Amino acid sequence: MATREFFGQRAMGASDGVILLCTRLGMSLGPWGGGVLLNRMGSYAVLYLLSALCAYVGARPTFWLRPPVLPRPAVLHPPAMASA
Repeated sequence: MATREFFGQRAMGASDGVILLCTRLGMSLGPWGGGVLLNRMGSYAVLYLLSALCAYVGARPTFWLRPPVLPRPAVLHPPAMASA
């Protein structure tokens, strides 16, 4: 899972909780707010612009994350050949 690789196993529960909370809030409030804006503005243009802005703001922090350091596999050297 990406959250475990980036934030570690100890923080996995908290980071998953925050991620799910933010996505569920956006999915529940987005259609309501979009309907309010559509009724007030009479056009979908503002909704498209706000949607693009939210996507940009949400994706921007991912550029600051450093890739996780994965453990290297152990390298097994073949046994040295005895000279005869």
